[in-house]
Amino acid sequence: MKFIQKLNSIVAKFEGWLLVLVLTSMVLLSFTQVCLRNFAGTGIDWADIFLRQMVLWVGLIGASLSVKSDKNIAIDAASRFLPFKYKMLSKVITNFFSVYIAYLLSQAAYTFILDEKEFGSVLFQEISLGFVNFEEVHTWVFASILPVAFVIISARFLINGIEAGITFFTQEEELEVTE
Repeated sequence: MKFIQKLNSIVAKFEGWLLVLVLTSMVLLSFTQVCLRNFAGTGIDWADIFLRQMVLWVGLIGASLSVKSDKNIAIDAASRFLPFKYKMLSKVITNFFSVYIAYLLSQAAYTFILDEKEFGSVLFQEISLGFVNFEEVHTWVFASILPVAFVIISARFLINGIEAGITFFTQEEELEVTE
C-alpha cells in the first residue's frame, strides 16, 4: 500500500505541475488574444478552440487532484449524522461505487477516442507557431485526456475506498478532533 501511495503522490505532483502549465498558458494566450483583438484588430484563429479544450483538461486534472485529497463533491447529508464507524462504511461503499462509474466513463472515453481517430475529425487546420507548423490537429489528440483522467480518478477512488475500509475494520472510534 505504501508503494501505491507513493506512486499516487508522484502522479499528483505531475498533475499539479501540468495544471500550473496549462493554466499559465491559458492566461497568457487569453491575454494575447485580447490584446491582439483590441489593438491590432485581429486574433489568433485557433486560440478560442484551444482554450475551450484546455478548460476540459483543467477540469479533469482538478477533479483527479480533488479525489486524491478526498475533497471531491459529495452528496452525503445523511452521513453527517452517522456514527464514525458507519461514516467509514458509507465512504467504502461510495468510493467503490465511484470506482465502477469512473471505470465505465474511462471505457466510454476510450471508445470515443477510437471513434474520433477512425473518423479523422479535425480540431485545427494549418496552425503556425512560428517554430513549428501543423497541417491539421485531430480532435482525438486533445480528447485523449478523457480516458487517462478517468482511469486515474478510478484508481484514486479505489485507494480511498481501501483506506476507508482499513479504517472501518481497524479503528473503534474517531481519533481526530472534529470541529
